[in-house]
Amino acid sequence: MAELHFLETIDATMLAGMSDVEVARTLRMNPASFEDFAQTIAQNPNSTIEPARRASSDAPGRRALEGLGEQRGQRGITSGLEIERTIGEGGMGIVRLATQRSLGRKVAVKTLRQDAKNEAATLRLLREAWVTGTLEHPNIVPVYDLGLDEDGSPIIVLKRIEGVEWGEVMQDAAIAKERYGAADLLEFNLRILVQLCNAVSLAHARGVLHRDLKPENVMIGSFGEVYLVDWGIAVSLRPDPLGRLPLASEQGEMAGTPCYMAPEMLGALGSLSERTDVYLLGAILHEILSKKPPHTGSFKQIVGSILMSTFVYDDTAPRELAEIAQRAMRREPAERFARGWWSLAWPWGDDLPGIRVVQAAKRTAASASTRRARPACHRWLRCAIASPIAKKRCCRSSVRRNSTGTSSPADNGACADFSASSSSFRRAS
Repeated sequence: MAELHFLETIDATMLAGMSDVEVARTLRMNPASFEDFAQTIAQNPNSTIEPARRASSDAPGRRALEGLGEQRGQRGITSGLEIERTIGEGGMGIVRLATQRSLGRKVAVKTLRQDAKNEAATLRLLREAWVTGTLEHPNIVPVYDLGLDEDGSPIIVLKRIEGVEWGEVMQDAAIAKERYGAADLLEFNLRILVQLCNAVSLAHARGVLHRDLKPENVMIGSFGEVYLVDWGIAVSLRPDPLGRLPLASEQGEMAGTPCYMAPEMLGALGSLSERTDVYLLGAILHEILSKKPPHTGSFKQIVGSILMSTFVYDDTAPRELAEIAQRAMRREPAERFARGWWSLAWPWGDDLPGIRVVQAAKRTAASASTRRARPACHRWLRCAIASPIAKKRCCRSSVRRNSTGTSSPADNGACADFSASSSSFRRAS
């Protein structure tokens, strides 16, 4: 992008000689953005920076909110729920366990904290519901109902997820094995990444950018289900006639998580696009390989890492995976993969999605122990290159052989990931 070309003149030595204020001025950060960024880095660089409120983007959201006004106080939202205990709480929202009386099932009910009830928070929560309700996918949490209470605050009824954040198990082989029967941690993480990329690909096809992809926003269910969550700062690549999502082209302010940010996410440095999410997917792969996020350290160190976006991996990282991460996180968006998972895992022509990364995991596992039983990714690879009938038989066999009695994260729609035509399978073989 032309907007990013001036970054080529900036190097680590130049940044080291600048004060924090000079760095912010060079990046065209307004004082509010600089303060938010510096404060977030000082307190928790892994937390999300919310976009600043802008009248141009909030006006359509307010119109969409007015469309829900007639539901205020209507019976059918709260009256159909038996609210129970609190199961989660953040800076803005509260998630409670509830029973949906009509179906007798447990659900999660998300509302705003009493001290966070304002227009900006209301729109953020509603946008999260609108996006997830529109993007129906096995790796996106289903929304069962949406409405307003008597105070005009949103009430979102969601599928209840019993599990943990991916970040809690990504680097812990013992927990991954105990909870999910994962014999190989790299393979376990790659299988989750495949499903995350599938969800992002669907979102991109619908013109939606997540722009806050990170392990903490991925939930792993008790049976290995994988869900991409927290769409609160998502933006649209296309004009939304209903005004439910702000346009990506209007987002000049900074937003996202500093530890994973792409250069254009710093604000005023370039336009957001699908390749912004591709960078974030590469940042997650980087963390899988390096055991830490790509951007860490002080304010200038994190800003410098984001701007340079140059990463080197040691010999423990499979070469193919390192190359994917490096290309996905190129400083110039035009040099990254053009799309989500289909390009991230499929940059070598006719290979089916996932074959390259699974091959890399296979070689890593084989070098660690030649006597160990073949990991599940061998069977997964066979599914990709076999005939459709053999592929289904192979996937069923893979589930039966799981000694834990539960499916691994990749089994959640694994066959669907490779539901290509017979001719595609023949070309791959």
